[in-house]
Amino acid sequence: MTGATLVVRGDDIWTPADFRARVAEYGVTVANVPPAYWQQVVQEWPRHGQPAITSLRLVIVGGDVVPPETIRLWQQTPLRSARLLNAYGPTEAVITATTYDVPPTLAEASTLTRLPIGRPLPNRTTYILDRYGNPTPIGVPGELCLGGRLAEGYLNHPELTTQAFVTIHLPGDDATQMSHQPVPGNRIYKTGDLARYLPDGHIDFLGRIDQQVKVRGFRIEPGEIEAVLRRHPGVRDVVVVAHEDDERPGDKTLIAYIVPTDAARPPAVDELRHSLRAFVPDYMVPAAFMIMDAFPLTPGGKVDRRALPLPDGGLARR
Repeated sequence: MTGATLVVRGDDIWTPADFRARVAEYGVTVANVPPAYWQQVVQEWPRHGQPAITSLRLVIVGGDVVPPETIRLWQQTPLRSARLLNAYGPTEAVITATTYDVPPTLAEASTLTRLPIGRPLPNRTTYILDRYGNPTPIGVPGELCLGGRLAEGYLNHPELTTQAFVTIHLPGDDATQMSHQPVPGNRIYKTGDLARYLPDGHIDFLGRIDQQVKVRGFRIEPGEIEAVLRRHPGVRDVVVVAHEDDERPGDKTLIAYIVPTDAARPPAVDELRHSLRAFVPDYMVPAAFMIMDAFPLTPGGKVDRRALPLPDGGLARR
């Protein structure tokens, strides 16, 4: 038998300084935090010359996309001595279903756009399926579905249970399933998350399917735009949302919210647009860009998209 004291945060969100103080006070060895909050912690660390936390040996992040800048910041702090895991798993799959052990040299990868969520844990299975329920080829996005240890369903909501928990019948020798070979008749949970298999077998988490938007008749995945913008050296983090005009229902505009690498020298809007147009069609280039010091967070530590400010007349527009 092994165990440890559990330290649970209250209603107030700890500042990065509070986080360090609590870890030191309680001798925390394992921390599980959302990616957006973890980025704030590692971003603030070098600014204040805070010493290393000798007790922290493992940090687990998960629940959202992890931008590469977070990994680079982590490697520049004393916290780099701690092991870092990127974990993925909804409640319906009994929390953690896949993990990715972040290698210390990953920050050196110039082509990194987001952190993979790894491979399934023992007694778990993963499938990436298209809209018709067929396995997607390597590199092609589809809905991430989980098998193995699953919940029985939603209490007192049989219709939701029927929609989310389904039985699949796939060929057992399908080479596109990189992690585990499917067995006909498997019960799976449809996560509603968009993902794809990478050539090395790891899973690339792309965001929520329900975050796909239609702008001027084109179906757009904001995560694709975010991934391209994160390649820009002047961008530390980015969120792209579609704002619907209250006066013109159905008229949506893409807005990119940027946290710059250097707050004193944010990238120019024209420069960001030019870098985007090299990789995406014109209809995927946001109409407005907003520079922010940091993104608002929910009580759970994730980016609060609903709290992002709306653009005003002073913004540069396309």
